[in-house]
Formats: sequence, C-alpha cells, structure tokens
Amino acid sequence: MRSIGLPVAILSGGLLLFCSVAFGYADQKGTLALQPLDSIGASNYLGRLQQLLLNSRWAEAEKLAEVLTKDLPRNPEPFYALGLARWRMNHPIKAIIALRSAEKLGLGTDSLHKLLGMAYYRVHQYGLFELEMNRAIGANPQDYEPYYFLALHYISDVGDLGTALKLLNEAIARKPDDMKSVYYRGWCEEMMNLRSDAQADYERAIALAKTSHQRFSLPYQGMADLLLRSNLAQAAQYAKQAVQLGPQLDSNHFILSKVEERQGKLSEAVAQLQQCARLNPTKASYHYMLFRLYLQMGKKEPAQSELKLFNTLVATYSDEQ
Repeated sequence: MRSIGLPVAILSGGLLLFCSVAFGYADQKGTLALQPLDSIGASNYLGRLQQLLLNSRWAEAEKLAEVLTKDLPRNPEPFYALGLARWRMNHPIKAIIALRSAEKLGLGTDSLHKLLGMAYYRVHQYGLFELEMNRAIGANPQDYEPYYFLALHYISDVGDLGTALKLLNEAIARKPDDMKSVYYRGWCEEMMNLRSDAQADYERAIALAKTSHQRFSLPYQGMADLLLRSNLAQAAQYAKQAVQLGPQLDSNHFILSKVEERQGKLSEAVAQLQQCARLNPTKASYHYMLFRLYLQMGKKEPAQSELKLFNTLVATYSDEQ
C-alpha cells in the first residue's frame, strides 16, 4: 500500500479559521457583552485582535486575547481568538482550554467545532475529534471540510476505506472543485482495486490543480503507480512530474525509483532511493531496497552497509513498516 502521510495531511491541510466567527458577538439578550477598556473602546481592541489574527501575528494576538479574556469574561470572541493563536503556535492543550471556554460562553459555530476538533486530533483524542467534526456538520451542513477531515481520519487511523469513501463523496458533493478531496477519493478507490474510478479521479485532481494554478504532486504520483504495470513510459512521465512538483515528499522519489528500476535504470533508482532516505531518515524499508539494488548491481560493500542501517532502524523503531 502506498503511504500518503495522512496524519500530517489532517494537521496541516487547508483549515483556514482566522476569523470565521464574526467579531461583534451578541449575548442571549441581543446586546454586546462588552465594557469600555479605556478611551479607545472595547470594539477597537477586538478589531485590533482580528487584524493580528488575519496577519498571522500569533504571539501578539495571544497576548492581547489574554488581556481581553480577563476584561471581557462574558464575551466568547477573545477566548476563540486565544484558542486560535495557541493552536497556530502549536500549543493544542492550551488551545483546547480556551476554545472550551468560548463554547461554554455560547459560541457554537462550525469554525469553533472544527478548530477544537483539530486540537483534539493533535493530542490523539480521536473520539472527541469525531464528535467536534460532527458538531461542525450540524452547525453548517453545507461545509465540506468536516467530511474531508473525517475521511482522512478514517483512512489513517481507523483503516475503514469504505466509510472514508462515503465521507469524501459528501465532501465533493459540497465542493466539487476541491482537488484534495478528489485525489483522496481516488486513493481510496485505488486501494479498493477500483482502478478505473481511481484513474478518473486522479486525472480530475490534476485538471483541478492546473485550473487553480496550484502545485499538487500527489495525483501525479497516483497516476504513476496505477500505470506502473500497464504503461511504463507514461508512468515515468507522471513520476517525474510528481518529483518536480513535490521534491520534498519522499513518496514521490520512491515512485520514481520503482519506475526506474523497472526500466533497468538501477543507478538512477538508487539515486532516488538515497533521496528518499535523506527526506525520511527513519524509514527502514528504503535502506532494505537500497541493499537489494546494490546486490543486483554487484556492489557488495554498499549493500552490506545499507543492510546494517536497515537492521539498526528496525531495532530502534519497532513500528517501522
């Protein structure tokens, strides 16, 4: 099975939650739960906080939000902003505390539930992650993102591709031009041996990426893998494009190494596997593949060196594939 690093995708994928909750929250009586802080006024402070968030000035936003949570203890906005700043500063537990405070003060937007779900995911609380994503769906049934992130979770952590496929269909129904949802649906289809469906989705994801002028290498990698046994020349073209678009992904170099090995280009395959090992130094399997290729090339000394590295990594990282 081709690895796609889904936990990273979940944590870093396009969740843009800057200020989806409109500042200017009204309490249950319909009046703003604000008191003037000084001559500038509370609304100006909230506006300043919003600008800090929009400009990704997380540390400054955190400091201002901390002050506002004390001076505006009944207003959920500063607590939400504090949670967002802490999330973006990689402090998920502190983010959870702030976001739960915003929720207790009456904030129930889809943005809050998505962000809280992401924070729970970061600390491996997968049940709470699912709960918050389902709450986000309840708050905004037309938003595709909760379905998308739940699908990635079902692929990566649950291993239920059937459920993941259904969730991705829901995401795509809400946002048909989301290239990542389309790609991951293709990935599920490939793993379920629905190869024609997978190829159609990979090709569609490539077209969407081109239309939006975005660099997205994974569907090229998928096409290379699909064509590896049926059309080696086309597989090589897609693999090279994947590396060109995503040189930082070891999986792209790996698929190119597989193509080049099948083409009999063993030196080139070795070079790609060496790059894989540089990008992902704890993955033992790359060193075993290098060992095997060096043996084919009659290079016993580097082969034994790679085998030694493989055994060391397996002993050190017991969960290594």
